Amino acid sequence: MKRLERKESLARYTLYVLAIYILFQIIWWGTHIIALTAENASITNDPTSATKVYGMIIGEGSVFVLLMLGGFFYIHRTLRREFKLARIQSAFLLSVTHELKTPVAAIKLGVATMRNRKLTDDQTAELLQSIAKETNRLQTLSENILLAAKLDVKDKEELKEPVDFTGLIEKANRAVFSNPKNVITRLDESCVMQGDEALLQALYVNLVENAIKYNKPNGLVHVNLIQTDESLTLTVQDQGDGIPMQERENVKKKFYRMGNEATRRHQGTGLGLFIVDHIVKLHRASWKIDQAEGGGCLISIRFDRVN
Repeated sequence: MKRLERKESLARYTLYVLAIYILFQIIWWGTHIIALTAENASITNDPTSATKVYGMIIGEGSVFVLLMLGGFFYIHRTLRREFKLARIQSAFLLSVTHELKTPVAAIKLGVATMRNRKLTDDQTAELLQSIAKETNRLQTLSENILLAAKLDVKDKEELKEPVDFTGLIEKANRAVFSNPKNVITRLDESCVMQGDEALLQALYVNLVENAIKYNKPNGLVHVNLIQTDESLTLTVQDQGDGIPMQERENVKKKFYRMGNEATRRHQGTGLGLFIVDHIVKLHRASWKIDQAEGGGCLISIRFDRVN
């Protein structure tokens, strides 16, 4: 990361020095041309010609300087954006490497323990549950990485199958989260909408995983699904610290994670809310991030009922 920062500083300083040098040269040549024009006008005794030359120099010089400044501003902004993306991608590679190694190591350790030691039935069941948990974590991570790569080319016209959103949430709670006691659901019955079932499940799973991850210890996650004649509204609320106002747009960006990568407490890759944002847009829905009453993050998604 420090090497990348040094490269960014070198690129910026080079750009600044080049801009200052070119600007100085423009002023220097302009001054000399004006001086030569004045000298020529005094020799030929033709002040009108000198005035025209002055106007031409000032006009063309001003346009050139403005174009140059605009170009350097654009290059500077592009450099800053590219290095920012490079830092985010570098942080992503560090975090995803850790995220992949941890469940693999846990699964290998569990299998080795079962192979080399005699365990009681309770110990075996506990170990199998841990292996299943790490396997699900690894599967979710792999699916999110693949899904993030596919979302940009997903066709909105493909999202036309009827989806039972209520059943989808209940199924995900059983299959993915194993009916967690800290997730409280209040779902209207038979909430059917047009969309893509796999994408909607990924949306729900990412929202609930984020809420569980950033919740306070033993905190509750409230999931509500409310239908009207015009819309379906999904809300997911936790009891954690919430997302600061200035970060609510940033967390929707690919690979973006709040805080310092070196001191971060929570695992993750920065893909969760990026995936949510793209799935919401593909379904022509709208969503917002708010601060819940009493603290915590409240995410609301509204799907218009289009038959």
